[in-house]
Amino acid sequence: MQKMTDIKQEVESIQSWLKGFSKAVRAVDYETGRTFFADEVVGFGSVAQRCDGLANLEKNQWRHVWGVTTGFEFDFDSLAVNVDGNMAWAACSWQSFGKAATDEPFLRRGRSTFVFRRQGNQWLAVHSHFSLVPAQ
Repeated sequence: MQKMTDIKQEVESIQSWLKGFSKAVRAVDYETGRTFFADEVVGFGSVAQRCDGLANLEKNQWRHVWGVTTGFEFDFDSLAVNVDGNMAWAACSWQSFGKAATDEPFLRRGRSTFVFRRQGNQWLAVHSHFSLVPAQ
């Protein structure tokens, strides 16, 4: 059984991953963004239905979204995390601003899930899923 301090450290390490990834999104820094993912990642997105592999995820999802997005942030109050050895998952809400055809910003809210594999001292996402909050 893991100690509470170990669990807290693991949750903090996932939060750190999310903070680093969101910083890369805000900076439109694809090179840094790639360092958070395994080459064999499978991702679902708000633009691309399914992306097999990191190059495909970047080309068909990230490059269509990051450049027209500002203020991307995860909502850490909504974060759920589970860590079991070298595998973990996280689910977290997010928000950002997109650009309308008139160049006016509009608020976008969504959900994300990640599956992670530990490689050395680093978590790498082997699966990601981003979607917009369903219309009310």
